[in-house]
Amino acid sequence: MLTLAADTRKAHIQAVAAEESVRYMRQVQQAAPASSELARRMEQVGNFTRLQRAREQSFHADAMLGLARAEQTQRVTRERLTRLLGVWGISVGPVTAVLFYALLELLNKKIDEARQTEKREAGGRIIAPADP
Repeated sequence: MLTLAADTRKAHIQAVAAEESVRYMRQVQQAAPASSELARRMEQVGNFTRLQRAREQSFHADAMLGLARAEQTQRVTRERLTRLLGVWGISVGPVTAVLFYALLELLNKKIDEARQTEKREAGGRIIAPADP
């Protein structure tokens, strides 16, 4: 039971990290076209070489690829968390901070229940406290 709680907590943290990565990569992807356009204009007036412009275009392409990878990771981590929580059939949609806090509360409740169950099963034996 504690293994499930620990796995769920880890999945929650990974899902939050993936959500933040997507947010960051969207910002990078939004800035990349401006950089690419600036490079194109600077090449036209002779301030950039073709190589410098190609680097900026490569950055734009890498930004789009990075966003796609981050979104895929986000979907995978969200799905893993959904499976561990056992909330099949619920349309999760875009994960917001509110959802994460609600999930964190649920997770902490499950961990407390698991600890209580473990204490009952221990039958009065002393159990070292787990890390919070």
